[in-house]
Amino acid sequence: MYARVTTARVQPGKMDEAISIMKDSTYPANRNQQGFKSAILLTNPKTGKALSITLWETEAGAIGQPAATNPARAGLLTGPSVREIFEVSVQV
Repeated sequence: MYARVTTARVQPGKMDEAISIMKDSTYPANRNQQGFKSAILLTNPKTGKALSITLWETEAGAIGQPAATNPARAGLLTGPSVREIFEVSVQV
């Protein structure tokens, strides 16, 4: 299994809007992609930092394409997000 980990900083006052986009648009779009397993979004409203982790059956699925609707495309981030792919070594 593989994980796509994306970190970003959300503009002040825009965290609720970014969470809404992930919940209502981005993650549902992921569900329709082959090999998608699950997702989690971690946020810190005090710092504006957000961490999205999606799990995929294959590395190709994890690499995939970002969803068409996400906070970056909506202009809610303070700069570019950072996206990395990891192999899942332990899951409990």
